[in-house]
Amino acid sequence: MNIDIQSKGISLPAMSREFIERRLNFALGRVGARLRRIRVRLSDVNGPRGGVDKRCQIQATLNGVGEIVIEDTQADLLKAISRAAERIGHNVMHRLERVRTRARSSFRRSVPIDPSPFEPR
Repeated sequence: MNIDIQSKGISLPAMSREFIERRLNFALGRVGARLRRIRVRLSDVNGPRGGVDKRCQIQATLNGVGEIVIEDTQADLLKAISRAAERIGHNVMHRLERVRTRARSSFRRSVPIDPSPFEPR
């Protein structure tokens, strides 16, 4: 899983990078082979004014499925990261399940059923 972490207006210590990678591996580890890239963007919306302004945006690019973008804003950066990672995990799993269900239903519709084996002779 290729994780690209970018921060704007926030100093990001090594501990935070490890935290982000752990959270994403926990949330997306089962589908890691289906993910082409994960981009994490962290920013401080209000700057030094404070408030609920730490934003975490996670963009997951899935092979053959497209992109999913989740954004969360909290007063605490670690909470924003945790919540966004949890949400991206749920959304990726939901999207993959929908793709799998559609593939199954289209396969079932494309296979013709020959009624002759079921007719009495």
